[in-house]
Amino acid sequence: CTFCRKHGVRTVMDPKGRAFIEVHRPAELERYQFGLGTSEFFVCKKCGCYAGAVLTEAAGAWAVINVNLLDDQSILPREAQVGSYGNETAESRSARRRLQWTPVTVKSAQGA
Repeated sequence: CTFCRKHGVRTVMDPKGRAFIEVHRPAELERYQFGLGTSEFFVCKKCGCYAGAVLTEAAGAWAVINVNLLDDQSILPREAQVGSYGNETAESRSARRRLQWTPVTVKSAQGA
């Protein structure tokens, strides 16, 4: 999307993996939803960095993480692949994310 292109975002996902996101300063986290409202995009209110996105449903939660924020990017197994998802419906977008994104647990200092 244009947001990702403007920010030079590269995300990583592993449907067989597991992620844990811990938010230490919830007041500094902007949780933003774009047009279809299928996921929350985590953006730092202080520096504007996009950290990743989380899809949360009754069956669980899945995430992508912005690789550009990782200290060690050498662990990535391959080069980035470009995707275009502008023609998806909310239902097809959520279904794709459940299949491809990484199962995640999100915890914040306020317990959310």
